[in-house]
Amino acid sequence: MNELWIWTTASMAHFYLLHGCLSLLFAIVGGLILKRRYADAHYKIVALLLAMQIAMPIIGYLFGAWIIYYLRNVRYDKRLTHTRYIDMDDFQSEFVQIKRIFGEASISELLNGTNSSSALKTKALASVSDHINQKNINLIKRSLSDSDDEVRLYSFALIDGMERDINDKIHQMLQAFEQTQALERKIDIARDLASLYWDMVYFELSDADLKSYILDQVKYFARFVLKVFPGDVKVNTILGKVYLIEHQYDEAATCFTLVIEQEGDNEYILPYLAEIYFNMRNFRSVKALLATADSMKINAMLHPVLQQWSHA
Repeated sequence: MNELWIWTTASMAHFYLLHGCLSLLFAIVGGLILKRRYADAHYKIVALLLAMQIAMPIIGYLFGAWIIYYLRNVRYDKRLTHTRYIDMDDFQSEFVQIKRIFGEASISELLNGTNSSSALKTKALASVSDHINQKNINLIKRSLSDSDDEVRLYSFALIDGMERDINDKIHQMLQAFEQTQALERKIDIARDLASLYWDMVYFELSDADLKSYILDQVKYFARFVLKVFPGDVKVNTILGKVYLIEHQYDEAATCFTLVIEQEGDNEYILPYLAEIYFNMRNFRSVKALLATADSMKINAMLHPVLQQWSHA
């Protein structure tokens, strides 16, 4: 009995000695495998693997191998490091630098202000001239009376350049219209000429003395197109606006009605028809017409008008 106890004790001692050495070797190898990925926790991983192998003989080796494989291949969500400070050099390179030229003031206030420098006003005019519309052209025209000579000259150069550009196009188109024999080509040129002459009126680039002549030219080329294509949306829209300027409300209403019949998305025409009915004192039609303009309710300029008429 004593011999069995001695043999068992010796065997257990040899087993745990061998098991401890293998567990330590296993833990060291596993720690080296995971060191690159978990450098900060290297010793903790070795201690964890060693404790696990000693606590679970045989099965611990299989489980430990799976743990090493999992930790080596697992993917974590990316985490920001060094978040207590921002490297401004790297930060600036990540975004496109945007400079504000005109500060908090609007361009209109800047151009009308007496304290703005001529250089800043010139930059504002250059910016405005890149986006030609009626409002921007009016801003440029107002600068013609600026107290600074440089601003006045630059404003005049911009207006003159716009007028020359349209006149040159009109001259080329008129020559092409006279020289072309093909009816289809003539209609395309006439459509462009009606649009160009209308631009002269709309942007107020023509002299007051020439306005009547230019409107006649718009009507001439528009009617040339409508003889062949009476439902042309673009030409009817332009001609309707000309009739509206000349207070020929019946003819204008006819043009705008044709546009509505020809085009599905036609709510942009409704304010013109509403203006015609208003000038003809047909207020009931104005209210009924504006009630159908659903998309106009989000228009900042027309929304107050629609609200007023909805309660009329």
